[in-house]
Amino acid sequence: MSRISVTDYRVPGHNRVTLSPELANEIREHFEIDRDNRFQLFVLALGIRNRYLNKKTNSYKDEFQTWYKSENMESLFGKLPNFTKYASCGEVIEYVAKKLDVDDEERTKVLNQLPVSMGSLYEIFHILGFKDNDIDGDRLFRMCLRHTVKREYIGQPRHDWSSKSPRLIRNQTTALEVRNWFRNFKSPPPKKQKRTDKRTLDYMTIKCNGELFNFDKKTGEKTGCLDLPVVEEFYEKVRSLFTDENEQFFRLESHMDYLTEGYYKRRDDVDPAKNILNPDKPKKTSKKKS
Repeated sequence: MSRISVTDYRVPGHNRVTLSPELANEIREHFEIDRDNRFQLFVLALGIRNRYLNKKTNSYKDEFQTWYKSENMESLFGKLPNFTKYASCGEVIEYVAKKLDVDDEERTKVLNQLPVSMGSLYEIFHILGFKDNDIDGDRLFRMCLRHTVKREYIGQPRHDWSSKSPRLIRNQTTALEVRNWFRNFKSPPPKKQKRTDKRTLDYMTIKCNGELFNFDKKTGEKTGCLDLPVVEEFYEKVRSLFTDENEQFFRLESHMDYLTEGYYKRRDDVDPAKNILNPDKPKKTSKKKS
């Protein structure tokens, strides 16, 4: 593999950046190469995971962990849970490339429709693993390629679901957008309170640990005792307690959108990639008292 020289990163002269079809094609080529490199890395991580994952214990084999440490893979992928996210993105790529029931031309279109962001692809990966009595992940994924679908309640007939534009799975889809949509699809939020609703008496309050928003400022890795999947899982358990039988007595007010948006905002604020993109950004210095 050829190494890129430092001189390759010099700002191009005026002639090279003159607006033209050739310049547009060069930009497109860079985007295509970037997409291909990322997708290849995702499926490579998936291949490694498939070979060295102990399926009985759901943990990586000792030989892999030794290699991961000795080759300092953590400096590239991050810690092992983050490597698993790369492999999960590879699951999405492999599904479209091999398992999606379409012809090769349509398969290429779908691959080009996928977002490049690891965060977005990782959230889309959870769609493929979804399953309940109404729909499985394969069918749901294909619906999300065309629309953003919504159901009012679990068990609602599929022909009554609403669908709108833009489609959920597209180049610009953000991880936050997919996460919020998927949570609301799995556990549709209760209908908004009407002005005449008498369920107004405070009954109980549930709060979560503020460490949900804790991330390492240097590495961007999640820290603290609480992570978003745990919060979502607990919310779904509480939501399941609200049935047609007790709906007239009790009302659930959720702040999951606020928590999810806050989580992703703080995660993005400490993303190490920002330091690469903005290396000259001045650091804040504390003022010394005279």
